[in-house]
Amino acid sequence: MTDKTIRLGNKDYQLSNPGIKQSREWRKLFTAYLDQYSPRLLDALQDIGGMSTDFLKTNKITDIKIDELLKTIPSIYEVIRDVMNDTDVLVNLLCAYSPALETDKTRIDEEATDEELLKAIIEVVKMAYPFGSLKILSNPPGPVPTAT
Repeated sequence: MTDKTIRLGNKDYQLSNPGIKQSREWRKLFTAYLDQYSPRLLDALQDIGGMSTDFLKTNKITDIKIDELLKTIPSIYEVIRDVMNDTDVLVNLLCAYSPALETDKTRIDEEATDEELLKAIIEVVKMAYPFGSLKILSNPPGPVPTAT
């Protein structure tokens, strides 16, 4: 993956892909952050008609009634809102990814907007989790070549 330019507080920063070890360490930090919210998210999802995890594993998505699914949206929204509103942690995670950002952390915290922060976090997550880009290898666009 190529380097990315992000903008924080009217200043551009160049993000480079770190080495494997640094990426792995950052993913551990990010996962630990998200893990604190996962029980609430699982609870919200399991509230779909009082379904258990076993039901969700053994039934089709079409077995879930839409009105029951809609009831869970407020709970799911609350979890997402809490993740996105925890800007202190998001700034720390962002700065942990790049030494250049860490050096400018105070300025970023004081001058960057929430929108810039969220866009930057999304770019960092895409860089830290590049394996989604492997999907194209399993389903290449266009016709599949055949042996003749």
